[in-house]
Amino acid sequence: MKRHFIRSIAATLFAFLASGMTISAGPCFSWCGKDIKLGEVTYKIYNDEILPFRMEIVPADYDLLDELTLPERVTIPLSLVDEVDRALISQEQSVGIIDIIGKEAFKSATFRKITLPTTVVKIDDDAFRWSNIESIEIPQNTKYIGRRAFEDCWYLTDVKILGCREIGFRAFYGVETLKKIEFPENLERLDGLCLVECSNLETIICRATTPPEAHDNDFGMANPLVIVGVDYLFPDPYNKNTKLYVPAQSLEDYKNAPGWKLFADRGGIFSIDEYQEVPTPEAVEDIMEEDADMPYTIDGNTLCISCRAGDKVSICDANGLTLLNKTIDRPETIRHSGNGIFILTINGKSAKIIL
Repeated sequence: MKRHFIRSIAATLFAFLASGMTISAGPCFSWCGKDIKLGEVTYKIYNDEILPFRMEIVPADYDLLDELTLPERVTIPLSLVDEVDRALISQEQSVGIIDIIGKEAFKSATFRKITLPTTVVKIDDDAFRWSNIESIEIPQNTKYIGRRAFEDCWYLTDVKILGCREIGFRAFYGVETLKKIEFPENLERLDGLCLVECSNLETIICRATTPPEAHDNDFGMANPLVIVGVDYLFPDPYNKNTKLYVPAQSLEDYKNAPGWKLFADRGGIFSIDEYQEVPTPEAVEDIMEEDADMPYTIDGNTLCISCRAGDKVSICDANGLTLLNKTIDRPETIRHSGNGIFILTINGKSAKIIL
């Protein structure tokens, strides 16, 4: 029995070595774990046991930047490597992939725009907390957004998440400027208080066919507070008109899912097919004031729109506030009265209206 056991272990070890894999003995180089400043960004190698090395962004002074575009890969100059390590590697080997935005990496950063590389798999806790970013697109390879990652980002208006399995506790807490957020197909879980106090949130798009795990307080619909050990349940005054758009085949699932079902009593739950992008205030100046191809007339200070069944129609003011957004069930004439500049959008085509 003992001889058979030894032979079994030997056969397993032989197969392992024959596969070309190696047994790691821990970090290989002295630079692992140290901050490395390359250009405007400070990095840290957190894994040098594989090539290319794996790197994360770490906190530094980014206050002088207006915008930041992060690379997918960086080459570490051999001049930054001590003599012992320099003898072990070549220039080609000193390449790192940026796949983590580290804890507090851009906390309180003042730049307004950032472009993340497609290699990012994790945005760590507090990564952008209190920063001045105005919009962000999370790459498709991302798997996790950390706790409080975007908490109190008071300039953030638009978030598009192309990929993420889990979003952490209070990830977007207190982002009062947020108007739109888009969740990806692979989202599985939202932790607590995720969207509490997002007071101007108009639109949530969730592309997951199965409603992600969530709770009532994740969306700020019911905000549990603990005061002196006693639980109080306060109806949250925010998000009363937030609209939720989901895959058409999943409408009923969302209407019955914990957390998500609360939108049925707020702005409503709709099919993604009904969603129509509303022009931003910055885009208003580029929209023509008249368009003869669009079916509307103006009578004094009243806009009259002749709609066909299936038309997607929206009206917003010059500040981007949505006044109407609907899909027409049957032919009808929609009338809207007011004074000022309005943006009419029909089936994706927009016109500037002055009443």
